[in-house]
Amino acid sequence: RWLPFGLALSGACAMILEVGWTRVLAAVLGSSTYAFTLMLTTFLSGLAAGSTWWKRVLTRRAAQASDWGWLQIAVSFFILAALPLFDRVGIVTVRLFALSIGHPAWLELFRLVICSLLMAAPTFCFGALLPVSAALYARNPDRVAHSLGTLYLSNTLGNILGALAAGFLLIPWIGIHRSLQLAALAAGGMGVGILFLVSRPSLRTPVVLATALLAGLMFWTRSGWDPRLLTAGLHVRPALMAPFPTERILARLFDQHVLFYQEGINSIVSVLQVEDRALQVNGKADASTGVDMPTQVLSGHLPMLLHPDPRRVLVVGFGSGATLGSTLAHPVAQADCVEIEPAVLEAAPFFDSINHRSYRDSRVRLISNDARHHLLIEPGRYDVIVSEPSNPWVSGVA
Repeated sequence: RWLPFGLALSGACAMILEVGWTRVLAAVLGSSTYAFTLMLTTFLSGLAAGSTWWKRVLTRRAAQASDWGWLQIAVSFFILAALPLFDRVGIVTVRLFALSIGHPAWLELFRLVICSLLMAAPTFCFGALLPVSAALYARNPDRVAHSLGTLYLSNTLGNILGALAAGFLLIPWIGIHRSLQLAALAAGGMGVGILFLVSRPSLRTPVVLATALLAGLMFWTRSGWDPRLLTAGLHVRPALMAPFPTERILARLFDQHVLFYQEGINSIVSVLQVEDRALQVNGKADASTGVDMPTQVLSGHLPMLLHPDPRRVLVVGFGSGATLGSTLAHPVAQADCVEIEPAVLEAAPFFDSINHRSYRDSRVRLISNDARHHLLIEPGRYDVIVSEPSNPWVSGVA
């Protein structure tokens, strides 16, 4: 009776993990199509391997409810054990890049290995849960189809709710690190609860020890990741970092001051200060008070100077706000700025020296949306549209 509910909650945990892992690995491996493909490949391969292996196990013996409980405890253990390693992935990537002699194919292979080490074990256990659940729940030969349908429905509903909760509630409210901890806590709690309900008295001691181990891991991982490591952006130009020893790279990173850090709905946004101030999105600098200034300023001024009477303007992407501020130096009546990540707008005050507080101008309308969606629904026409998206730093960016 408890299996459909348990599998729904397990499905929700799996999707919270997938969303959380994708978000944090996008920051340390890069938010390119290759990085996302590697993450998804690892996740699906783990599910398939776990399901296949446990199907063979169940041909030799009957499934037990304790199998389900121990698998959930294993999921929780592997999540928590890998949690402190994520902000070190960037450093490991640079070291592996040096070993690969700069060949991109080898680099992607090393990244697949990193994803596998972090994600394969818990996804293997998640994959094993479905055949175990089916063997436990579909024991009546006359109701096999109904029983399996119920389990799949429960698991799918849990997947949907978990994905929605992770992307729109948990990560914006409590962050990626605590969202992953919450998934581990839910999985471990289910496992311990089931084992206490169904296990023989002789198994109570191992269950207590497992509970103590999970509690210790939860305490050990209570502190979050170091924002300087997580947003270092070492994946952007690993060839520049590869010749330097790890100690020198770390010293350079720890010299940075983190002025702003927020895990938004779409990406991790940070503002770092060394000599210049830089806005970083998933570890990649997309705006700054230094080398990016000519691009930011001229992207706003040039189209405005070319138009004879620019009254209504659209700026795609806020960034530091310098481009929007440049357009406002001209006699415009309305300036719309569409930014897909609300956290970027939260960081705007850190660039007041170059954006001239353009976000507070009465002529400005700040819109949190995808620019293409905005243009499809916005009535009327713009005299000038300025679009200066993130430069294509790697093949395959959208």
